[in-house]
Amino acid sequence: QSFWLWTFALVMFGFVGVVLSLRQGLYRYQFAQFTWIAMTLVFIVAQGSLQVFNMMQGLIWFLLPATCVIINDIAAYIVGKSYGRTKLLKLSPKKTVEGFIGACLFTLIWGFWFAGFCAKFQRLTCPKIDFVSAMECPVDPLFAFTTYELPSWVSQLSLGRYQTLEVCPVQWHALAIAAYASLLAPFGGFFASGLKRAFKLKDFGVLIPGHGGMTDRMDCQIITGMFTFVYLSW
Repeated sequence: QSFWLWTFALVMFGFVGVVLSLRQGLYRYQFAQFTWIAMTLVFIVAQGSLQVFNMMQGLIWFLLPATCVIINDIAAYIVGKSYGRTKLLKLSPKKTVEGFIGACLFTLIWGFWFAGFCAKFQRLTCPKIDFVSAMECPVDPLFAFTTYELPSWVSQLSLGRYQTLEVCPVQWHALAIAAYASLLAPFGGFFASGLKRAFKLKDFGVLIPGHGGMTDRMDCQIITGMFTFVYLSW
Protein backbone atom coordinates (compact mmCIF):
# COMPACT_ATOMS: atom_id res chain seq x y z
CA GLN A 1 0.00 0.00 0.00
CA SER A 2 2.78 2.45 0.87
CA PHE A 3 4.53 1.61 -2.43
CA TRP A 4 1.63 2.90 -4.51
CA LEU A 5 1.22 5.92 -2.24
CA TRP A 6 4.88 6.89 -2.66
CA THR A 7 4.74 6.17 -6.38
CA PHE A 8 1.76 8.50 -6.84
CA ALA A 9 3.39 11.14 -4.65
CA LEU A 10 6.60 11.07 -6.72
CA VAL A 11 4.66 11.27 -9.98
CA MET A 12 2.73 14.31 -8.75
CA PHE A 13 5.95 15.88 -7.45
CA GLY A 14 7.50 15.45 -10.89
CA PHE A 15 4.41 16.82 -12.64
CA VAL A 16 4.36 19.93 -10.48
CA GLY A 17 8.09 20.34 -11.06
CA VAL A 18 7.58 20.25 -14.83
CA VAL A 19 4.88 22.92 -14.69
CA LEU A 20 6.99 25.17 -12.46
CA SER A 21 10.00 24.78 -14.77
CA LEU A 22 8.18 26.04 -17.89
CA ARG A 23 9.87 29.08 -19.40
CA GLN A 24 8.62 31.44 -22.10
CA GLY A 25 10.23 30.71 -25.45
CA LEU A 26 11.02 27.10 -24.48
CA TYR A 27 7.49 25.74 -24.25
CA ARG A 28 7.68 23.61 -27.40
CA TYR A 29 11.07 22.15 -26.44
CA GLN A 30 10.04 21.48 -22.83
CA PHE A 31 6.75 19.80 -23.76
CA ALA A 32 8.58 17.66 -26.34
CA GLN A 33 10.98 16.50 -23.62
CA PHE A 34 8.08 15.89 -21.23
CA THR A 35 6.33 13.80 -23.89
CA TRP A 36 9.43 11.62 -24.30
CA ILE A 37 9.62 11.12 -20.53
CA ALA A 38 5.91 10.26 -20.30
CA MET A 39 6.17 7.76 -23.17
CA THR A 40 9.22 6.17 -21.57
CA LEU A 41 7.37 5.80 -18.26
CA VAL A 42 4.26 4.33 -19.88
CA PHE A 43 5.84 2.01 -22.44
CA ILE A 44 9.00 0.92 -20.60
CA VAL A 45 8.81 1.50 -16.84
CA ALA A 46 5.11 0.64 -16.42
CA GLN A 47 5.33 -2.32 -18.77
CA GLY A 48 8.43 -3.58 -17.01
CA SER A 49 6.69 -3.39 -13.63
CA LEU A 50 3.71 -5.34 -14.96
CA GLN A 51 6.00 -7.95 -16.51
CA VAL A 52 7.65 -8.48 -13.11
CA PHE A 53 4.20 -9.03 -11.59
CA ASN A 54 3.35 -11.51 -14.36
CA MET A 55 6.57 -13.45 -13.79
CA MET A 56 5.87 -13.66 -10.06
CA GLN A 57 2.62 -15.45 -10.91
CA GLY A 58 4.66 -18.05 -12.79
CA LEU A 59 7.26 -17.73 -15.53
CA ILE A 60 4.77 -19.15 -18.01
CA TRP A 61 2.91 -15.82 -17.91
CA PHE A 62 6.01 -14.07 -19.22
CA LEU A 63 7.25 -16.72 -21.64
CA LEU A 64 3.89 -17.49 -23.26
CA PRO A 65 2.94 -13.93 -24.34
CA ALA A 66 6.53 -13.05 -25.27
CA THR A 67 7.02 -16.09 -27.49
CA CYS A 68 3.56 -15.63 -29.06
CA VAL A 69 4.58 -12.12 -30.15
CA ILE A 70 7.93 -13.42 -31.46
CA ILE A 71 6.31 -16.27 -33.40
CA ASN A 72 3.70 -13.88 -34.78
CA ASP A 73 6.40 -11.49 -35.98
CA ILE A 74 8.40 -14.28 -37.65
CA ALA A 75 5.32 -15.91 -39.22
CA ALA A 76 4.03 -12.59 -40.54
CA TYR A 77 7.37 -11.97 -42.23
CA ILE A 78 7.63 -15.46 -43.78
CA VAL A 79 3.99 -15.72 -44.92
CA GLY A 80 3.94 -12.12 -46.12
CA LYS A 81 7.19 -12.59 -48.03
CA SER A 82 5.93 -15.82 -49.64
CA TYR A 83 2.26 -15.07 -50.30
CA GLY A 84 1.70 -11.40 -49.48
CA ARG A 85 -0.10 -9.38 -52.16
CA THR A 86 -2.48 -7.03 -50.31
CA LYS A 87 -1.04 -4.13 -48.34
CA LEU A 88 -2.26 -3.95 -44.75
CA LEU A 89 -1.33 -0.39 -43.73
CA LYS A 90 0.22 2.59 -45.49
CA LEU A 91 2.08 3.27 -42.26
CA SER A 92 3.98 -0.01 -42.65
CA PRO A 93 4.06 -0.79 -46.39
CA LYS A 94 5.82 -4.15 -45.99
CA LYS A 95 2.97 -5.56 -43.88
CA THR A 96 0.38 -7.57 -45.82
CA VAL A 97 -3.09 -8.92 -45.10
CA GLU A 98 -1.95 -12.43 -46.03
CA GLY A 99 0.96 -12.21 -43.61
CA PHE A 100 -1.33 -10.88 -40.86
CA ILE A 101 -3.84 -13.74 -41.27
CA GLY A 102 -1.20 -16.44 -41.67
CA ALA A 103 0.67 -15.21 -38.60
CA CYS A 104 -2.55 -15.34 -36.58
CA LEU A 105 -3.04 -19.01 -37.46
CA PHE A 106 0.54 -19.99 -36.62
CA THR A 107 0.46 -18.02 -33.35
CA LEU A 108 -2.73 -19.76 -32.18
CA ILE A 109 -1.16 -23.16 -32.87
CA TRP A 110 2.06 -22.16 -31.10
CA GLY A 111 0.26 -20.71 -28.07
CA PHE A 112 -1.86 -23.85 -27.59
CA TRP A 113 1.16 -26.18 -27.85
CA PHE A 114 3.61 -24.05 -25.85
CA ALA A 115 1.20 -23.61 -22.94
CA GLY A 116 0.83 -27.39 -22.71
CA PHE A 117 4.61 -27.77 -22.84
CA CYS A 118 5.21 -25.23 -20.06
CA ALA A 119 2.47 -26.78 -17.89
CA LYS A 120 4.65 -29.87 -17.46
CA PHE A 121 7.33 -27.95 -15.54
CA GLN A 122 6.75 -26.73 -12.00
CA ARG A 123 9.50 -24.16 -12.32
CA LEU A 124 7.47 -22.44 -15.03
CA THR A 125 4.05 -22.61 -13.37
CA CYS A 126 4.65 -22.07 -9.65
CA PRO A 127 4.02 -18.51 -8.39
CA LYS A 128 6.74 -16.78 -6.38
CA ILE A 129 6.28 -14.65 -3.29
CA ASP A 130 10.01 -13.97 -2.89
CA PHE A 131 13.33 -14.63 -4.59
CA VAL A 132 14.70 -17.28 -2.20
CA SER A 133 11.99 -19.92 -1.67
CA ALA A 134 12.05 -23.18 -3.65
CA MET A 135 10.12 -23.40 -6.93
CA GLU A 136 7.68 -26.00 -5.61
CA CYS A 137 3.92 -25.84 -5.24
CA PRO A 138 0.82 -28.07 -5.42
CA VAL A 139 -0.38 -28.66 -8.97
CA ASP A 140 -2.87 -25.94 -9.84
CA PRO A 141 -6.01 -27.29 -11.62
CA LEU A 142 -5.17 -24.82 -14.37
CA PHE A 143 -2.16 -26.98 -15.25
CA ALA A 144 -3.72 -30.41 -14.65
CA PHE A 145 -3.98 -32.50 -17.81
CA THR A 146 -7.12 -34.33 -18.90
CA THR A 147 -7.02 -37.10 -21.50
CA TYR A 148 -9.50 -36.96 -24.37
CA GLU A 149 -10.14 -39.66 -26.95
CA LEU A 150 -9.66 -38.51 -30.52
CA PRO A 151 -12.14 -39.39 -33.29
CA SER A 152 -11.50 -42.75 -34.96
CA TRP A 153 -10.58 -41.11 -38.28
CA VAL A 154 -7.67 -39.32 -36.61
CA SER A 155 -6.35 -42.65 -35.37
CA GLN A 156 -6.77 -44.15 -38.83
CA LEU A 157 -5.01 -41.29 -40.60
CA SER A 158 -2.13 -41.45 -38.11
CA LEU A 159 -1.92 -45.27 -38.40
CA GLY A 160 -2.89 -45.66 -34.74
CA ARG A 161 -0.19 -43.30 -33.50
CA TYR A 162 -2.59 -40.64 -32.15
CA GLN A 163 -5.58 -42.04 -30.26
CA THR A 164 -5.79 -39.66 -27.30
CA LEU A 165 -4.97 -36.03 -26.59
CA GLU A 166 -3.91 -34.54 -23.26
CA VAL A 167 -5.11 -30.99 -22.70
CA CYS A 168 -4.98 -28.72 -19.65
CA PRO A 169 -7.18 -25.64 -19.01
CA VAL A 170 -4.29 -23.18 -19.43
CA GLN A 171 -4.11 -24.12 -23.11
CA TRP A 172 -7.55 -22.61 -23.69
CA HIS A 173 -6.42 -19.43 -21.95
CA ALA A 174 -3.34 -19.49 -24.15
CA LEU A 175 -5.59 -19.16 -27.20
CA ALA A 176 -6.88 -15.84 -25.85
CA ILE A 177 -3.33 -14.58 -25.29
CA ALA A 178 -2.26 -15.82 -28.73
CA ALA A 179 -5.26 -14.10 -30.33
CA TYR A 180 -4.26 -10.84 -28.65
CA ALA A 181 -0.64 -11.28 -29.75
CA SER A 182 -1.88 -11.77 -33.31
CA LEU A 183 -4.60 -9.14 -33.61
CA LEU A 184 -3.63 -6.26 -31.30
CA ALA A 185 0.02 -6.58 -30.25
CA PRO A 186 1.23 -5.85 -33.84
CA PHE A 187 -0.21 -2.36 -33.44
CA GLY A 188 2.62 -1.73 -30.99
CA GLY A 189 4.93 -2.28 -33.95
CA PHE A 190 2.79 -0.04 -36.16
CA PHE A 191 2.94 2.65 -33.48
CA ALA A 192 6.74 2.35 -33.40
CA SER A 193 6.82 2.59 -37.23
CA GLY A 194 4.82 5.82 -37.08
CA LEU A 195 7.15 7.19 -34.41
CA LYS A 196 10.22 6.41 -36.51
CA ARG A 197 8.70 8.06 -39.56
CA ALA A 198 7.78 11.15 -37.53
CA PHE A 199 11.44 11.60 -36.60
CA LYS A 200 12.81 10.37 -39.95
CA LEU A 201 14.49 7.32 -38.39
CA LYS A 202 15.01 4.00 -40.14
CA ASP A 203 15.64 2.05 -36.93
CA PHE A 204 15.87 2.80 -33.22
CA GLY A 205 19.39 1.35 -32.99
CA VAL A 206 22.16 -0.51 -34.79
CA LEU A 207 22.78 -3.42 -32.40
CA ILE A 208 21.53 -6.10 -34.83
CA PRO A 209 22.75 -5.59 -38.43
CA GLY A 210 19.82 -5.40 -40.82
CA HIS A 211 17.26 -5.40 -37.99
CA GLY A 212 18.08 -2.32 -35.92
CA GLY A 213 18.25 -2.28 -32.13
CA MET A 214 16.51 -4.15 -29.35
CA THR A 215 13.61 -1.68 -29.44
CA ASP A 216 12.99 -2.58 -33.07
CA ARG A 217 12.74 -6.25 -32.09
CA MET A 218 10.62 -5.63 -28.98
CA ASP A 219 8.19 -2.96 -30.21
CA CYS A 220 5.26 -5.39 -30.39
CA GLN A 221 5.87 -6.34 -26.75
CA ILE A 222 5.12 -2.88 -25.38
CA ILE A 223 1.42 -3.53 -24.78
CA THR A 224 1.55 -7.30 -24.25
CA GLY A 225 2.62 -7.15 -20.61
CA MET A 226 -0.31 -4.89 -19.75
CA PHE A 227 -2.80 -7.22 -21.43
CA THR A 228 -1.40 -10.26 -19.58
CA PHE A 229 -1.59 -8.38 -16.28
CA VAL A 230 -5.23 -7.43 -16.90
CA TYR A 231 -6.07 -10.96 -18.06
CA LEU A 232 -4.53 -12.55 -14.96
CA SER A 233 -6.24 -10.02 -12.68
CA TRP A 234 -9.57 -10.64 -14.34
